[in-house]
Amino acid sequence: MNYQQIRAFSLVAQEGSVRRASEVLGVSQPTVSQHLKALEQRHGLRLLEKRGRGLVLTDAGKELYSVTKTLMFAAKEVEELLQ
Repeated sequence: MNYQQIRAFSLVAQEGSVRRASEVLGVSQPTVSQHLKALEQRHGLRLLEKRGRGLVLTDAGKELYSVTKTLMFAAKEVEELLQ
Protein backbone atom coordinates (compact mmCIF):
# COMPACT_ATOMS: atom_id res chain seq x y z
CA MET A 1 0.00 0.00 0.00
CA ASN A 2 1.23 3.46 -0.79
CA TYR A 3 -0.11 6.98 -0.69
CA GLN A 4 -0.88 7.09 -4.43
CA GLN A 5 -3.01 3.94 -4.14
CA ILE A 6 -4.90 5.28 -1.13
CA ARG A 7 -5.41 8.67 -2.78
CA ALA A 8 -6.65 7.05 -6.00
CA PHE A 9 -9.04 4.83 -4.04
CA SER A 10 -10.35 7.75 -2.01
CA LEU A 11 -10.99 9.87 -5.10
CA VAL A 12 -12.70 7.03 -6.97
CA ALA A 13 -14.91 6.43 -3.93
CA GLN A 14 -15.67 10.15 -3.69
CA GLU A 15 -16.26 10.71 -7.40
CA GLY A 16 -17.83 7.33 -8.18
CA SER A 17 -15.74 7.09 -11.33
CA VAL A 18 -12.22 6.18 -12.39
CA ARG A 19 -12.46 8.75 -15.18
CA ARG A 20 -13.33 11.64 -12.85
CA ALA A 21 -10.71 10.56 -10.31
CA SER A 22 -8.06 10.44 -13.05
CA GLU A 23 -8.99 13.97 -14.11
CA VAL A 24 -8.63 15.26 -10.53
CA LEU A 25 -5.30 13.48 -10.11
CA GLY A 26 -4.02 14.50 -13.53
CA VAL A 27 -3.12 10.92 -14.48
CA SER A 28 -4.48 8.41 -16.96
CA GLN A 29 -7.46 6.16 -16.24
CA PRO A 30 -5.27 3.03 -16.53
CA THR A 31 -2.95 4.45 -13.86
CA VAL A 32 -5.85 4.88 -11.44
CA SER A 33 -7.15 1.40 -12.29
CA GLN A 34 -3.68 -0.06 -11.65
CA HIS A 35 -3.53 1.63 -8.24
CA LEU A 36 -6.91 0.18 -7.30
CA LYS A 37 -6.02 -3.29 -8.54
CA ALA A 38 -2.71 -3.29 -6.66
CA LEU A 39 -4.41 -2.18 -3.44
CA GLU A 40 -7.08 -4.89 -3.73
CA GLN A 41 -4.59 -7.61 -4.64
CA ARG A 42 -2.12 -6.79 -1.89
CA HIS A 43 -4.81 -7.04 0.78
CA GLY A 44 -7.00 -9.70 -0.82
CA LEU A 45 -10.09 -7.49 -0.67
CA ARG A 46 -12.63 -6.23 -3.16
CA LEU A 47 -13.11 -2.54 -2.46
CA LEU A 48 -15.21 -1.56 -5.46
CA GLU A 49 -17.73 -3.31 -7.68
CA LYS A 50 -19.04 -2.35 -11.09
CA ARG A 51 -22.73 -1.60 -11.21
CA GLY A 52 -23.96 -0.66 -14.63
CA ARG A 53 -21.71 2.13 -15.79
CA GLY A 54 -20.59 3.13 -12.30
CA LEU A 55 -18.71 1.82 -9.32
CA VAL A 56 -20.00 1.16 -5.81
CA LEU A 57 -18.11 0.49 -2.63
CA THR A 58 -18.16 -2.95 -1.05
CA ASP A 59 -18.53 -3.14 2.73
CA ALA A 60 -14.72 -3.22 3.04
CA GLY A 61 -14.52 -0.26 0.65
CA LYS A 62 -16.98 1.72 2.77
CA GLU A 63 -14.90 1.11 5.88
CA LEU A 64 -11.68 2.05 4.13
CA TYR A 65 -13.23 5.18 2.61
CA SER A 66 -14.33 6.44 6.02
CA VAL A 67 -10.70 6.23 7.17
CA THR A 68 -9.21 7.65 3.96
CA LYS A 69 -11.46 10.71 4.14
CA THR A 70 -9.75 11.62 7.40
CA LEU A 71 -6.33 10.89 5.92
CA MET A 72 -7.00 13.02 2.82
CA PHE A 73 -8.21 15.90 5.00
CA ALA A 74 -5.01 15.67 7.07
CA ALA A 75 -2.87 15.54 3.91
CA LYS A 76 -4.60 18.67 2.62
CA GLU A 77 -3.92 20.45 5.91
CA VAL A 78 -0.23 19.47 5.71
CA GLU A 79 -0.06 20.75 2.13
CA GLU A 80 -1.66 24.06 3.10
CA LEU A 81 0.63 24.45 6.10
CA LEU A 82 3.72 23.89 3.97
CA GLN A 83 2.62 26.50 1.45
